[in-house]
Amino acid sequence: MNSPRKGSFEVDDSEWPGKINGHLHGSNGPPRYYFRTFLIAFLVFSVHLSIILAFKVKPVSDFEVYYGAASGIVSGNRLWDSYRYFQGPGYPYFLSLLFQLFKTQSILLPQLFNSLMLVLAGLLLMRYAWVEDPRLKIVGFLTLTLNLNYLAMVPLLCSEILYALFLAFGLVLLWLGYRELQEGRLEKFRSTLVLLVSGISLGVSQSIRPVTTPFLFLLSAIFLTGITYFHTKPMQASFGERMMKGLRILFPVWGTFLLTALCLYYTTGYGLRIQPGQNGLWNLYIGFNTESMGRWNSKDPELISKLGDRHEWNSARINGELWPRVVDRIKRNGLKNLELLPKKMYFLLDPGAIAYWPIEYSQVRNKNRIYKVSYYLRWINTVVLVACLLTGAIWLRRRRISEESLFVFCIMSAALSNAVLHGYILEVQPRYVNHLWMILFWCIPISLSVIFQVAPKRITFRNRRNHGA
Repeated sequence: MNSPRKGSFEVDDSEWPGKINGHLHGSNGPPRYYFRTFLIAFLVFSVHLSIILAFKVKPVSDFEVYYGAASGIVSGNRLWDSYRYFQGPGYPYFLSLLFQLFKTQSILLPQLFNSLMLVLAGLLLMRYAWVEDPRLKIVGFLTLTLNLNYLAMVPLLCSEILYALFLAFGLVLLWLGYRELQEGRLEKFRSTLVLLVSGISLGVSQSIRPVTTPFLFLLSAIFLTGITYFHTKPMQASFGERMMKGLRILFPVWGTFLLTALCLYYTTGYGLRIQPGQNGLWNLYIGFNTESMGRWNSKDPELISKLGDRHEWNSARINGELWPRVVDRIKRNGLKNLELLPKKMYFLLDPGAIAYWPIEYSQVRNKNRIYKVSYYLRWINTVVLVACLLTGAIWLRRRRISEESLFVFCIMSAALSNAVLHGYILEVQPRYVNHLWMILFWCIPISLSVIFQVAPKRITFRNRRNHGA
């Protein structure tokens, strides 16, 4: 690699560390590539369909609540008070639209849409996967659509897949707007419009699952830190200029995100808020229960049921009585929770716990065999996690990286830090961080590309050194 002049970063794109084949607007490959992609997508859908038909999972727990809420909306009822305290409105309203559009309330309908939405999210993310090598894109697509996290979710009436689709769309638009504004392109109006639409998509995701806000907050903080730590060719400016460029990217996204979430929650009877009535207090209360290691238990639900009945599920009154209990539990168990964090993270990031729901409540006879298969599928997550951590370490050491690498580093770091923060303070359920795994699966093509670019150089260097010795 040619070294740049002192005080300058005017180097060729091809020599820029972490630059993967220039600026990518998506693959514009030959018809053969698109046919192959369509064929792979169809095969993935066939795998999903075979799981749906073989398992025949009936709605249970939260999944049964979603179905009942959607049926009530179809009948002209509003979401009941206790539902509005715990859950967002997005998924039941989506289900109700499906039921009304297709004139049926068959469970098979949302299960099929789960597969279609997952395949669509996979195609979208792989189109903008920052690499041009079709083999890496196919690996990324298969990793995203056939990992245990989402394979286990397809036969369930779950909100996670619909949420993943809107989150993916919002992040892709954020990437496109970021790239153009960072490079100072002339299409300022178009790039700003893209960022505004990105915020709308992220706001819709917040109404489906109220977990976008912490992720977006962490992403914003890491992004503003990253543009001052890393050196990227398009953004050679002073500290103040970099911060202003970062804020110009984030401000329209946050504006439409908050406005969209407020509108969706308000119009569905939640009032002026961007999350369910509990405001995260309930999840905090369970998260700092060290006896249950932050997992669901039988005692805590008894308390919230009593408070709900006493206050007729009025959010303000329930939270007023719950708040002192939460603060007391944090004070008593804060340090203990930190000690338990490694065990809690192991459980939180283990997709095997997600597989329990479709397997245990399925019509499959030999469930032990399915559990064995799910055990081996968990290794996909392990490989992805290690690859992302290694890629982040490589970029941290380089500091001089491309704008693509900077964006990937930020969303990857936001996902990992969000998972750790969730594991420490909130209720530990693996499906609550499914969207964070989706981001890591999205990053795997460029991670593999970076690792394979670095590894041969290191191996060659060592071989030469040993040979010379």
